[in-house]
Amino acid sequence: MSEFYIVDVRPAWAREPYLTMWRANDAGYAQSVPWAGLYSLDEISAGHCKNEAGRIVRMAVPAEVVRKLAAPPIPERPIDGPGPVLHNTPAVVKALKRARLIIKEADTSETYPIGAQTSILSPAGRGLLHAIEADRGKRNRRSLASS
Repeated sequence: MSEFYIVDVRPAWAREPYLTMWRANDAGYAQSVPWAGLYSLDEISAGHCKNEAGRIVRMAVPAEVVRKLAAPPIPERPIDGPGPVLHNTPAVVKALKRARLIIKEADTSETYPIGAQTSILSPAGRGLLHAIEADRGKRNRRSLASS
């Protein structure tokens, strides 16, 4: 199952040393990765991924990408809680944006129900879902063969 963190990169927080993530159940913010909530692909909606004036302000990022980019907080800027954290640097933000989940509204002129959404991963994240689907397919073939 794919899990994602909701990462907030709004311009108002650009001077903060660490990026902020949503806690579980949309219950506030956390800078500590262990305190941030994990969201399944089914739980993520267009409201979790937001652009303002053509700029990304909030995005869903695969959990394994966040964990790879996480690092201990700097001693001069401690946080309330355990580390690791996502340092608010251009390199980290760029890597998160490249791996983010992109949600687009479906074309309502098609036969989709009103408000239907399709989830589209960025190229970096697309490979992750393809690998998950391939693994799921292998497990299904094995369980059918054993029945």
